[in-house]
Amino acid sequence: MRKNKLVEKIVNYVNHQIADDPSKHQQLSFRMIALELGCTENEVHDALGGDGGSGCFLVINSEQREALELYRSTS
Repeated sequence: MRKNKLVEKIVNYVNHQIADDPSKHQQLSFRMIALELGCTENEVHDALGGDGGSGCFLVINSEQREALELYRSTS
């Protein structure tokens, strides 16, 4: 898969995960994302950036929650 397509796939997946979880505080594991999408942890890290750890911790505020609405699953 071309790098740009993989980055888009990872970012869309993460946005859907965040949008479908109503929690203000969320933790994402690069390994779990990689397993779900069939790519490597390094590819996930490269797509999302970060401090070199194995995941990221997010605090979602109300403005971000609104921006993520288009990613919410309808099921």
